[in-house]
Amino acid sequence: MTIDEIAAAANVARGTFFNYFESKEAVVVTYGPHEAEVQRSLIATSVHIPLRGQ
Repeated sequence: MTIDEIAAAANVARGTFFNYFESKEAVVVTYGPHEAEVQRSLIATSVHIPLRGQ
C-alpha cells in the first residue's frame, strides 16, 4: 500500500499525511500499548449484538 492510497482512504491530501506521520512505517509504530488498551476497553464495554441465528 502506498502513502497515496492511505491518504485517499483517509480522504486527506498526501501532505496532510506527513503532518501526522514521518513515514508509512510510522503509522504502525504509532499504534502502541496505550492504543491497544483503549481498544480493549472499548471492546469490553461494547454491547453484544448477536448475529442472525445465534
